[in-house]
Amino acid sequence: MPTTRTSIPAITATSKALGTELPKAIAAAHERLVRITAGYTTRANGQGDALTLAVLDAIDAGRDVNADPAVQRVITAQTLDSNHALSAELDAILSEQVAEAVRLHADAVVKSWRMAFATASTDLAAAHAALEGTSLADTDSVVRRGPAAAEAWGRATGAMATLATIDAGWVSLCFTVTGAFPSKNFAMLRIAAVDAGQWLDLGLEGRSADPWAALGDGLSLALPDLDAYRQTIADIGTEQTARTERDDQVARDRFIGRKRAATSL
Repeated sequence: MPTTRTSIPAITATSKALGTELPKAIAAAHERLVRITAGYTTRANGQGDALTLAVLDAIDAGRDVNADPAVQRVITAQTLDSNHALSAELDAILSEQVAEAVRLHADAVVKSWRMAFATASTDLAAAHAALEGTSLADTDSVVRRGPAAAEAWGRATGAMATLATIDAGWVSLCFTVTGAFPSKNFAMLRIAAVDAGQWLDLGLEGRSADPWAALGDGLSLALPDLDAYRQTIADIGTEQTARTERDDQVARDRFIGRKRAATSL
């Protein structure tokens, strides 16, 4: 089951892949998570005969066993090693602290990815024009077009990989902030600038977040922040309601018109 413990690494991995820096608050919280988790590794020092040997050494040296540091270290190690609940609680607390930092600075995360998104989008648009929208999976057609097409295909696949990395990070960011993954029905909104009218006219609901297909539909690629994404979904709902009401009114007017025409006969 997805949790912030799994979504946070996806966000940090996206920034690392793009060579961008996370906001300082997120970076600090994540560094603390990694450092403390790594520090909680006192394991098998307390296994086997370690406690027996520590007690023997203390007695042999004339030290108080109950207060002996070496004995206490082994006992503590054994306790920590067997306390899986404590490990899980530490992990949950630290992950939530990172998640809270992400929630507070989500827009800054998106902003830090936009330059890489824009560069990849420009490269992809140029390749799309050069290949005249030929499917990237149709490599035979690309090869028949010659070396220039092959070069464009290479740029396109690289750009698609970058955009896929950013989209995966965006999805994880959404989950970390909202506690839910973004609806698959609105996937295209994650990577394209679409208003409510375009969305309904093009029938984009349920379409995947495919940048190549978006360009084929004449859309511009864009990386929204979460507020803009949610606002567009709300706008689509409003526009859909308005269109339904208009259609219903037209249907009623037609019905009334036919009824009046029949009455006048």
